[in-house]
Amino acid sequence: PQSGFINAILRGCLREADVTKKLLAELKNSNPAIGFSHPQWLFGKWQKRFGDERTRQLAEWNNMPPKTYARVNTLKTDAGKLLEKWRAEDVEYDFVRRDFLSGPDLEAIIFELKSHPPIASLESFRNGWFYIQDPGTLLAPLELAPKAGETVLDLCAAPGGKTTFMAQQMKNEGKILACDISQER
Repeated sequence: PQSGFINAILRGCLREADVTKKLLAELKNSNPAIGFSHPQWLFGKWQKRFGDERTRQLAEWNNMPPKTYARVNTLKTDAGKLLEKWRAEDVEYDFVRRDFLSGPDLEAIIFELKSHPPIASLESFRNGWFYIQDPGTLLAPLELAPKAGETVLDLCAAPGGKTTFMAQQMKNEGKILACDISQER
């Protein structure tokens, strides 16, 4: 019953796609905050700071879906084995290069996932061979550089990417007390 209603809406959207795209393009000119799906106060603040064209570029970029990055869990596997597994799992990936990811342990630790089956369906994910994590979130643990046998207090631990990366850096030897102010996280 509900699926029929949703399918009817989707078919209607497909039939009216060209008209909808044209109306959206007009709306981006006449009322760009709404056209780019941003709050008027934020769009106005950006316009004052960056000007009209740069604000439009920022809003367009802000509407792009984020890239998906995966960090190799070196406590369970290495990059070579993970990449071999991904090829078997039909995962398309790309190497990620950042200045702060230099050194033998960091050269092949983060990958951009270009296309893949649902993450949760991947055996490599279920076995803990990788963690979904933006490269920028590795900066704090890299600066801290925890060593095996140390004790670390992570006060902003949710959802756990930095914490688990610190465990990797410590080779799973030591203690990490991880907590977060948000109970939901």
